Amino acid sequence: MLAIALTGHEIRVRQLRREHARQTAFSRQLIESQELERRRIANEMHDSLGQELAIIRQRARTACEQPADSVAVGKELEEIAGVAERIDAEVQAIAHGLRPYQLDMIRLSKTLDRMAHRVASAGRIACVTDIARIDDALPAGSQIHVYRIVQESLNNVVKHSKATQVQVTVARERSVLKVRVEDNGIGFRSPDRDGASAVDHGFGVTGMRERALMLGGMMEIQTSPGGGTIVSVAVPLESDQ
Repeated sequence: MLAIALTGHEIRVRQLRREHARQTAFSRQLIESQELERRRIANEMHDSLGQELAIIRQRARTACEQPADSVAVGKELEEIAGVAERIDAEVQAIAHGLRPYQLDMIRLSKTLDRMAHRVASAGRIACVTDIARIDDALPAGSQIHVYRIVQESLNNVVKHSKATQVQVTVARERSVLKVRVEDNGIGFRSPDRDGASAVDHGFGVTGMRERALMLGGMMEIQTSPGGGTIVSVAVPLESDQ
């Protein structure tokens, strides 16, 4: 009987492992496809719609500089230019959310620093950053995952933590890239009986963990009621460049 029970247990464990592997593979594929689609849409918006709006704005500005037949015409042209500028700004904001253009222009370190201060400022939270130069630490395709993890962590701080201060630290220690987002907010409740923390069930944490795994690393969350929250990610690097 004992042998039968052990055999049944082993079969169940193998089934659970296979199911977990399938779920993990699906999550990774979903994240990768989302990022590819975001990049495609961002590029199309920038290349087509953004260009057309720039032309509209320039033509309207040029017309405004010419003698107009009436004051009304001049006002209409000014309105056209103003609308085009607002749409252009909105398009850039949407494109930034899909694929941060700064990753290609000013690279990862500066992008993380600017994003951290911008998000914290929006939530009226004091922000301290200590971000090492890691632009060459990861392949271009992997950098978006680090960006999204930090972005989601900061969004959670602003939306849920009631913190007054947040600190973002990115360090490169030999063959490991370490990311840490720490706030002094209200924290989260202790883990459930099944060992799953309440924070795992929302706030985009599942996606954050999957991104860390896709990088070959791990994410850890330290939190307690009234004790703030620390999100830590450790990603192994192929070599110490």
